[in-house]
This record gives sequence, C-alpha cells and structure tokens, in this order.
Amino acid sequence: RGQFAERNSNLSKWEHQIDLHISQNIHNIKGIGKLEFTCDILNFTNMLNKKWGRTYSVDWNYSPLKVASVSNDANGNRVATYTYNGSNKPNKSDIGSRWHAQVGFRLTF
Repeated sequence: RGQFAERNSNLSKWEHQIDLHISQNIHNIKGIGKLEFTCDILNFTNMLNKKWGRTYSVDWNYSPLKVASVSNDANGNRVATYTYNGSNKPNKSDIGSRWHAQVGFRLTF
C-alpha cells in the first residue's frame, strides 16, 4: 500500500521456442507436375529436451481483487470490502509446452 510496482516485477520466465520445417520437392513426375512433401515440428526444442520450449501464462479470467464482504453503511448504501489476492504467478502451460508435428504433401500441376 502506498508504493509503486517495481520495474519488470511481473515478468514471467524467458521462453525459447524453435520450429523446424523440412520439405522435399520431386519435379516432373511422369510429366504431371511437382510433388512436395513437408514435415513441420512445432516447438522442436521441447522434443529434444522436456525442460526446453516451455510456455508460461497466467489465467485469463484471474482477478487480483476479491469481494470479502458486503455490508450496509450509515445511509443504507451497500458497500463492498475487497481483499487483494496477489498469489497468482505465471504457470507452465501443459499443452502449449508440448511439441507438435504435422506432415503434408502437395501436388502442383
């Protein structure tokens, strides 16, 4: 109370994410056209080591203020009493921290 937030006090941990894209073209398949095979690995660093490529986030619907009680004042108006809940820290996103792969092919005439 009565203080300013320190500079960069609400930053989460540093995030590293490297994606890998591999493609191979095969030209002139019996005069039809070009065939391209692709493989994408999203968050490739997490595939190498489970401690790499982590993503951190805070709950999107989190409110740091919580209503503790509601009472009436001397004039009969309803007055809410709030408490501060500052315990929400960035957590590791389980789904966002996993590696994903997708394979595709394309035939161009």
